[in-house]
Amino acid sequence: MLMKKITLCAMFVSTAMLFTSCYNVSTCVNMTGEDPAVKVNTVHNSHFVYGLVGHPKVNASKYTKGNKYKVRTYQSFVDGLISAITFGIYTPSTTEFYEPIR
Repeated sequence: MLMKKITLCAMFVSTAMLFTSCYNVSTCVNMTGEDPAVKVNTVHNSHFVYGLVGHPKVNASKYTKGNKYKVRTYQSFVDGLISAITFGIYTPSTTEFYEPIR
């Protein structure tokens, strides 16, 4: 009976893990998402408690020149692995900055 409950719990956790996805969001300023762009900088962000507690907002003007840029924030495989190892206490993410090709 106990083995059946453990197996059921393991199957539930495994299924829940399959339904998770990578966090990915892109924001375009004065350009479209289809415009050709080149990556100019990458910043690693630290968040805690499943991303509920984080650092201040990243200022894009520090990492880009001009007023046309694209910002992509996502959780890479390594970020997700670190988050899983720490059980969500530390949840890193990565932010990339792109500028249009001139």
